[in-house]
Amino acid sequence: MNNGYLNFKMIFNLNFIFFLRQWKTLLFSLIFLIINLIFQIVLINLKNEFIDASSTAILILSNLFNYLFIGIFSIILTSTLFKSSTTLNILNMEQRHGINKNIMFFTRILFILAFLYLLIIINLITSLFFLIGNEDTNRTYYYYVIKPYLILLFITIFYVSFSVLIFSYFKKNSASIINSFLVFILSFSGLFNYIGKQIISSSPVDDVKRMSEVNVKINMGYEFYEQYKNDEYFKDIFIAPNFAKNIWNASGEQKINLATFFHEYGNTLDPETARFYKMGQILNVKSDETTEEILQDDLIINDGNKILGSFAFDTYEVLKDWKSPYNLEMMPMNIKNSNKINFDTKYFIKELKKDNKYWNKYSDLILFLNKRKLFFFQYGRYMNLYFKNNIGSDFGEWESSNKTEKQLKVNEFYKNAPEYLLFSQMLFTYWAYSMKIPLNSNKIYTENYFGESFTFENYNKIFIKNNVESFLNIFTFNSFLNEVNIDNNFNSDYISNIGPMNNYKTLKSRFDLKNVKEDIDRVQNDETSQLSTDSSIFDQGIKPKEKGIFLIIYIYLFYIILDVIFIFFANRKFKKNIYS
Repeated sequence: MNNGYLNFKMIFNLNFIFFLRQWKTLLFSLIFLIINLIFQIVLINLKNEFIDASSTAILILSNLFNYLFIGIFSIILTSTLFKSSTTLNILNMEQRHGINKNIMFFTRILFILAFLYLLIIINLITSLFFLIGNEDTNRTYYYYVIKPYLILLFITIFYVSFSVLIFSYFKKNSASIINSFLVFILSFSGLFNYIGKQIISSSPVDDVKRMSEVNVKINMGYEFYEQYKNDEYFKDIFIAPNFAKNIWNASGEQKINLATFFHEYGNTLDPETARFYKMGQILNVKSDETTEEILQDDLIINDGNKILGSFAFDTYEVLKDWKSPYNLEMMPMNIKNSNKINFDTKYFIKELKKDNKYWNKYSDLILFLNKRKLFFFQYGRYMNLYFKNNIGSDFGEWESSNKTEKQLKVNEFYKNAPEYLLFSQMLFTYWAYSMKIPLNSNKIYTENYFGESFTFENYNKIFIKNNVESFLNIFTFNSFLNEVNIDNNFNSDYISNIGPMNNYKTLKSRFDLKNVKEDIDRVQNDETSQLSTDSSIFDQGIKPKEKGIFLIIYIYLFYIILDVIFIFFANRKFKKNIYS
């Protein structure tokens, strides 16, 4: 045992000294570290901006560079330690000293892995220095910049084991070409997967993208319902039989239809209604009120749902004399603010905590929404979860000149506490989706390329078919491992299907909707059909059916089994070559 360790240590040190003398290898490593540091600095903007086309290109380039570099470097190291003339002389010397063949073989593999891991871990450590500031925005940086390094540690084992296998059975030049081909395939697997999906799928990938969006919206309603269905106070939020009858838009000319809220073209709503629906202005007051003081009964939302009305009014009461360090122009609903976005709500929450009575009543709700705001505002713009408008100095309920004192006060409050709008529109959206399944507002594209509403049968058919294709498609594996898993599988499915990193068009999770099949089919061809708000549709027992963990386990086992097989046969051939 002691001799084995000493032999291992000796061989490891010999290889270490040998590599220190390879100035090209050291230069290659330094270039890798410097380029990654540049990528990390550039990508720090992800913490404060939307992920747009430019940042997407940088993310793709960064990951492509790392996969190619580690793959090519593993080929160079394997070739040097197993096929170079110097190594062959060292192997002969080790053999004459009676060193165990397994020690000779595995020491070299461990040295290659140690060297590559050192480079990756250095990059990992430098990237951690950029995890400063807001906790929520750090999550974006973690998933897009830091997590790929962790996955690369795992993929490196596959690179090395395959490379050693090929060099064991083929001549140096041939082995280098074969290994380079594998590196190229793995590095561009996301692109190959996307092209493959386009070719082999019998329907366009838009089906999967649309379904992932539907699942996110259903899950928003499900999460909100599960969180508050048994809450002593908030459980009544799901009982709103007069919502459709009593809620009027700002002009008072048209009753609001809850179904309109889910329409994918919601940005075409008239500006006044759009503000109420999509911009969190649930403090808006009735136009016939002329007194200066704002009361809960004055709120439009209060006539439709008194729990929503209480939240809107109580939050206003706590914050009416407070001024946020941020302004409306920094909020995500500002169309001028196409990239920059403020996610930091610590000052807003700190102010709310000062009122013990308020915080005891609403703390769970505030924290529930705060935890989910990153995904909502980072990706919600693609799903029309909130409405972007041109926010200027006259932003508010009405653009007309005859504002009442109350309307002016409400407008001023929105300007002073813009975070109020963020939380209010999140609350209204989550509540709305807890009352209605949004399948009727989405289209799929069948083999005939005609848009059809989602039906219960279509929903399950698309999921099953996609899962079978994904299970058999190895090009999806790296995409799965690098997925951005914000909060839950439904969110990660959606992010993966819209990019920016993988665009692999795969679903891991769905809902069991058999109990609401009739409701879904009843509105499938009527996008303005109004479902009842007498109770939540989740009262009927809708449950998620998440299968993502099994696919992830399958992928890891797939790689691990291949690694073991590659190492086994490589070691076997290595011993045979040594003896010959």
